[in-house]
Formats: sequence, structure tokens, C-alpha cells
Amino acid sequence: MIEEALRDPITVGMLKIDGKRLIEVTCGTPGPKVGYTLHALLEEVLEDPTKNTTEYLEKRSIKLYNMKEGELQKLGEQGKQTKEEADQLEINQIRKDHRVK
Repeated sequence: MIEEALRDPITVGMLKIDGKRLIEVTCGTPGPKVGYTLHALLEEVLEDPTKNTTEYLEKRSIKLYNMKEGELQKLGEQGKQTKEEADQLEINQIRKDHRVK
């Protein structure tokens, strides 16, 4: 239980870009689109950690941010789901390693 509590949660904070920088790069404004974009980027990084570079994320964030909000929202929700699944897998592995249910 201690190891589970001490582990680093999977969050958009892992990304090499944050909401402030995303707004600067996209010339956008604070709002839901920023969150959707960050979660979509997180999904990409979870699938391929080599994409977690400032250069890639800045270029990709421009493309994502300029999508229609409905499409971007779907990607953002998928990113949240992927994050939750990855989080649960990590917790399950910790529990398995320590033979805890």
C-alpha cells in the first residue's frame, strides 16, 4: 500500500509542455480546449514516450488546438481514458508484486 501511495501518478504534468506554454504556442485562450489538447498529447506520449519532447509537443499542440472542438474533445476524453487505464495497470502490477488484492 505504501508503494502504491508513493508512486508518481500519470498526469499531464509529465508532459514537456504545460497549459501556459500551450496557450503561448497556439495563441489560444484559457479554456476547455487547452485541457482537451493536453490530454490528447498525454495519450500520444503514453503510447510513444519518445514523443515527450518540447519540439514535438509544441508542433502537435498547434495541430490539435486548431481542430474542431468536438473532435478535440473526443481525443481529450480518449486521452483521459488511456491515462486511467495506464494508472490502473500500474496499481495492479504493484499489488501483484506484493501479492495484495
